Amino acid sequence: MKIPASDTLTDRTPAPDMRAIAAAGLARADDVRPGDLLLLRAGPGQLHFAIDAGGGIIHADAMLRRVVERPGEPWPAIGRWRMRED
Repeated sequence: MKIPASDTLTDRTPAPDMRAIAAAGLARADDVRPGDLLLLRAGPGQLHFAIDAGGGIIHADAMLRRVVERPGEPWPAIGRWRMRED
């Protein structure tokens, strides 16, 4: 998935991310399943991707500088996607 280089980490709208997700072949999901791609609002104007781990999320933690699993869903979800079931 390619996110436009002009995107910044602040003052973003989710529209470019949502277009990139659709272009990658993922479909919007209404129900909850582990393995779904989540787009989260981590703060004002800050978007963050994570994977639903079934009771938590897997995401790249900037402070720890590594990928981690954490319980719960710490930020509001903007959307949820998974591979299309054609």
